[in-house]
Amino acid sequence: METSLNNTVTDFNSTLADLEHILYQKAMEWAREMYRNILKYLDDKIKKLRDKSFAIIRLDETWHTTMLGEVRVKRRYYRDRDGTYHYLLDELLGMGKHRHITRHVHKLALDMVGVMPFRRSADILAKTTPVKLSHQTIHRMIARVADYHLEKQDNALEWFRETGELTDSENKINNSLFIEADGVMLSLQREKTRKTEAKLGIAYEGREKIGKDRFMTVNKSAYADIVNGDAFWSAMTLKLSRRYDLSGTSHMVLGGDGAGWIRKGVDYFGADYQLCRFHLNRNLTRTLGHDRETLKEVKEALNKGNISDVFNLIDKAADSATGDTRKNIKKLYSYLKANLSGLKTYPRRDNKSVHTGAIEGNIDKFVAGRMKNQGMSWSIQGIRRMLWLRIALYEDKLDDYLEVKVDKPKPYTLSEKTIRRVVDKKLKRDYTQYFNAGLPALAGPHSSKPWVKMLKSIVGGPML
Repeated sequence: METSLNNTVTDFNSTLADLEHILYQKAMEWAREMYRNILKYLDDKIKKLRDKSFAIIRLDETWHTTMLGEVRVKRRYYRDRDGTYHYLLDELLGMGKHRHITRHVHKLALDMVGVMPFRRSADILAKTTPVKLSHQTIHRMIARVADYHLEKQDNALEWFRETGELTDSENKINNSLFIEADGVMLSLQREKTRKTEAKLGIAYEGREKIGKDRFMTVNKSAYADIVNGDAFWSAMTLKLSRRYDLSGTSHMVLGGDGAGWIRKGVDYFGADYQLCRFHLNRNLTRTLGHDRETLKEVKEALNKGNISDVFNLIDKAADSATGDTRKNIKKLYSYLKANLSGLKTYPRRDNKSVHTGAIEGNIDKFVAGRMKNQGMSWSIQGIRRMLWLRIALYEDKLDDYLEVKVDKPKPYTLSEKTIRRVVDKKLKRDYTQYFNAGLPALAGPHSSKPWVKMLKSIVGGPML
């Protein structure tokens, strides 16, 4: 008797552990059927409402990759009077030819590869949803959308560099604008060189305090690519001009680590250059960290704008040092001399000094955190695609980029209101038949056992 009871409890626990999976599979089965029925109804609607210049050629079947899993769908194939061929239902759904992946699946997959490797993204999708995509398919998905928009971006940049003409702008006027830039080296595969530099630029209107010694940039814009310095700043100018009236911005500060390509940005914006305080403080600490008193005095002199005192203190420290320490201090002296114009601080209207230094955290956020993990290497085009995707995700514009633009008006009248009415009508039907088939555990030779009776009561069935 005790052995029998133990077995009953074990069987019950095992089946109950699978209950959510059983119900989930049943719900997805019903949802796929509803999806198929709704699309059939919409395809019939299109047939009735279409322009009669579209002749029906045949009825074809295809598989849709959806958030519900793979669904077999039938839809009509049309020929227009101008000789072109169309699947009008596919066009209604925003699906391209031979690309029957729904927009929600597309967005979810790109969201995931924006933060984790392709194979890992495909694996997690398969384990947590009914979506089954290979990592190669996800590669092709990002290539299609990114390459299209990168080409548009490159064409706009080429036009701007040739003509100097800017695109339409929001013409936002701001008293101050802060621009920062930095680069990070990424490993390459199957390319002529082993590494390339990904450049990142950010622009913001100021900072807000969000905690003790913590600040957040206000209205940040970002741009990243692996082009040369001139092309980078041209693209950054083009992007910022879409939001701001740059000629009406009274004060701009450009921050960087002292790299020559970054300092070129001063000429593009007429900005004041400032040596990034993150990089400056890091170099000071690495070089003078052994002498805390001198380090403190140098930082105080910098904050007060006493630049001559800074060089006197460093010169004095070099005289009293020996060996490698002396060499490192001399290098620091030369570094500061080369960036002399960037040591100045610029006051805000409240007379508090403003320091750049947000770029390092953004390099990690936009580039290094996703693209510089151990063992990662990229193709040139792969880097451009991923940088584009990271910016698109940050700006929350991926939905816009995935939307299929149709130049010609639809050859039928099928409004969003009509579509919603169709969906609501189908969903209101009695769908309990999909669940009346029962759970596998409730039938068969064990249906009279106590644990089966208890499970029936849990899912709403009668106790026997």
